[in-house]
Amino acid sequence: MEAFRRAFPRDTNVELIIKTTPSNSEHWGEPEVQMDRIDAIAKTDPRIKILRDYIPLDKLLGLISTATALISPHRAEGFGYFPAFALSLGVPVVATDYSGTQDFCTPETSLPTRAELVPVPRGHAIFETPGARWAEVDVAALAQHLTDLAEDPAPALRRAQAGQLMMQTDYALPALARRYTARLSELGLISRVDTKAPHPMIAAQ
Repeated sequence: MEAFRRAFPRDTNVELIIKTTPSNSEHWGEPEVQMDRIDAIAKTDPRIKILRDYIPLDKLLGLISTATALISPHRAEGFGYFPAFALSLGVPVVATDYSGTQDFCTPETSLPTRAELVPVPRGHAIFETPGARWAEVDVAALAQHLTDLAEDPAPALRRAQAGQLMMQTDYALPALARRYTARLSELGLISRVDTKAPHPMIAAQ
């Protein structure tokens, strides 16, 4: 929200949709009570919409497909389904240059945003994580990406097309099956097989 408002202080032809789920200040994931702060800002800025509903995957993908870009200023991420969904649809992605999304959100496929690794504050994780760090995204850099996207979306769209091709090849089911099979073979957990051939279980599906 801060980056959005910094990038577009007075523009009325832009909109920020924040997709979240129902929560309250007592939720374990709310040690900073950030949703209260987000709600307070959104009430003062009609360009910011908060979507809390649980929606079916097809409608979620439809929403993503209509966006100019998907923004993921995460502190940490597992795989990164939302950015992956966006790239699969050819939608530009702006994401923190850290964690799981680095596998596919590269300078060739997206707009990675620099971040500083900082200690995880006590009480901000389900389990105690001594020495753990997560990313604090550079708000100025994120705002610049948003400004650049608005002024000239063509470069980001070209990157998104490269990301879409990556999703259709490297992350397609047969490619994933081959990688899993190769790794399990390396670990000696299954007999070595031809990793270039389709996996028989996948072919059967």
